[in-house]
Amino acid sequence: SDTPWGASSQQLKFTTSDSCDRIKDEFQFLQAQYHSLKLECDKLASEKSEMQRHYIMYYEMSYGLNIEMHKQVSPYLNSVIPIVDTNTNEFP
Repeated sequence: SDTPWGASSQQLKFTTSDSCDRIKDEFQFLQAQYHSLKLECDKLASEKSEMQRHYIMYYEMSYGLNIEMHKQVSPYLNSVIPIVDTNTNEFP
């Protein structure tokens, strides 16, 4: 028997079945994309944590090196500054 749209019930079932299959395929495709993007996001989050860890490590090393350089340069400057100061006072 014909439906009001002029299609047989067999065609309507076929179309509905096709639509369901298409929706299922698209859903599976979106699930695969989601899974792939989630893995990529997790990987990037892990890399971010690793980069932050390296940044902190390099910052601490740089800070320690800066302190050590000050420790070594300060005595030298403290010994040179009085000499330079004395010499500059001699010239008008």
